[in-house]
Amino acid sequence: MYKHIVIIALTVSPAFAQQGGEVTGESPLTAGTSGASVGSGQSVLDASSNPSTLILVFENPRNPRSPNRFESSLRAVHYNTEMVTSKGQSLALDLPIGIGPWLGYASPVGSNGAWGINFQPTVAGNFSTVRNTTLNLVREDPFDPDSPLVESMVPQNSSLLQLALEPTYSVRVAPNLALGLGASIRNTSFAMQSATEVSFDTLQGPFDVGIPGFDTWADFFTSPAIGGADGGFQTNFDASANSSVPTAFLKLGATYSTPKGGSIGAWFRPASTSTDMEGHIDVDMRDDLGVFIDVLDDQGVSLGIDNELTSGYDLTIADIKFPAQIGFSYSSPSKYATRWHGKAVYTQWSKALSGWVAGLTNPTNPEFVDFIGGDGSIAIDMGMQWQDTLAISIGYEKDFSFDVTEWGDVYRKAHDYTFRSGIGWSNNPVAGSAMGGLTPYNKLHFALGFSAWSSVSNPFDVHMGFVFTLPEKWTAGESSFLSDQSYDEYSQYGYSFVIGSSYSF
Repeated sequence: MYKHIVIIALTVSPAFAQQGGEVTGESPLTAGTSGASVGSGQSVLDASSNPSTLILVFENPRNPRSPNRFESSLRAVHYNTEMVTSKGQSLALDLPIGIGPWLGYASPVGSNGAWGINFQPTVAGNFSTVRNTTLNLVREDPFDPDSPLVESMVPQNSSLLQLALEPTYSVRVAPNLALGLGASIRNTSFAMQSATEVSFDTLQGPFDVGIPGFDTWADFFTSPAIGGADGGFQTNFDASANSSVPTAFLKLGATYSTPKGGSIGAWFRPASTSTDMEGHIDVDMRDDLGVFIDVLDDQGVSLGIDNELTSGYDLTIADIKFPAQIGFSYSSPSKYATRWHGKAVYTQWSKALSGWVAGLTNPTNPEFVDFIGGDGSIAIDMGMQWQDTLAISIGYEKDFSFDVTEWGDVYRKAHDYTFRSGIGWSNNPVAGSAMGGLTPYNKLHFALGFSAWSSVSNPFDVHMGFVFTLPEKWTAGESSFLSDQSYDEYSQYGYSFVIGSSYSF
């Protein structure tokens, strides 16, 4: 029986820009080749990309013909990032080191099949800073319409974590062909603290405070006589949400073995089922609209507002899907001491992290219902706009050994090693404004790796991988979420270290 169980317990949310192991590989072996060796069948962890490689794990001459194989690895990720706003303000960023362990177990089913299940992170990011924003209504001199608008310090925090349960079945249907079928069941959690701009058009509640000439609150606040603005006002918020039901993918994979023993792999993952992310959000309009109302009150224009402009809401981000993916790989024959690997993966991020709209319903402050009209609901564009990515990587492996040691009457290699390296490239998926902390990766990264393989008397392998992204600068696009964060400039590099082991028994 073949089981493949991968367990992750994140001790710290992975650092900003780390997307699970989809880019550089789930296992330390694949990470050491920049993800290029994903189709080689050296690790049970890498079957999460191409499910047909599960059967290859026990056909690989490196792995003992044991009925069980246990793997574990620990990955640490850190990014060094500088961020400058379009106004020239340098932001101090808090990007924690992310650490997460991977555990896996595998076992064959007869001589031609394998099945398994894994549990792992697929998307993760964490980010926090404090930025200076310009309020839309409040001026330094409230009685001078030409006075500069007041600056406000806004804390920004965001995190996104997705964990997946992935059952898989793989079978060799012919001497040169293995097929795999799998699924991925994913739960997503999301949290964000920031500010956004709410249009005055949102305030469609009837204006019935005894001042004639205005039908709605929007009419009143945008009136030139009042000194309002045409656009809107800045609102602070603190939100968190989780998947109402898990999303699910189907995975299809195939691996063709060439006459010389090389592996050509292909896999396809359709877009996931949809889910609504549901949670809670606290909205605070005091800094901009609230102060503006206080100024009007000081000028003798009383609006009869008794409560502070804060309210809790039920939060829903509807119809969330995660991206389809198609990938191809090639690996040299595993019997060769020198091996080359290649991988190309296309991921449809434009259908996943784009167009998120937050729906706010059931306000706890009844005056929000009076302001907004109807049932008090609000819709906020979260300003996320990503584009599809193409990721390409090439990897190299070289086996070498030391010490021929006598075991009884047989001479065996006592120390058997593999050195590996790789280079990978991907286009940047962030097309619109960057949602702080969730930029996935730099375009170019290099990798090094090392394995110490087991002997007959000690079936315990040790693996290490190190990935370094080249320093890169890029500029975010226009933000419909918060105009102050349009065209932020980022300069960043990152590195990841993963160490793991595999044990056959």
